[in-house]
Amino acid sequence: MTYNDPALARRLNGVMKATFGEAAVPPFQQLGMGAEDFAFFVAEDLGVPGYYFAVGGTPQAAFDAAANGGPPVPSHHSPLFKIAPKESITVGTRAMIAAVLDLAKPE
Repeated sequence: MTYNDPALARRLNGVMKATFGEAAVPPFQQLGMGAEDFAFFVAEDLGVPGYYFAVGGTPQAAFDAAANGGPPVPSHHSPLFKIAPKESITVGTRAMIAAVLDLAKPE
């Protein structure tokens, strides 16, 4: 189970909402059975606050088509998975820069 430090998550969720808009930062819902090693690096007992976030990559048209009776959107580990590489990398980079700039501010 991935653990986000509550104070850090509130802070950086605010940064993400300010950067991308409220609608682009939905509340997290665990819908799959994915797992990450990240949790082992930011466990509460280690004293390292962590913030794990995901960047979507499936084109909106795929979700719209599925909502209108088209094929379901494949999961990340499906051979049918499709991603918009340029858009995903651009959003992920902007998110990381926004987080680092906020965290680098003098306290």
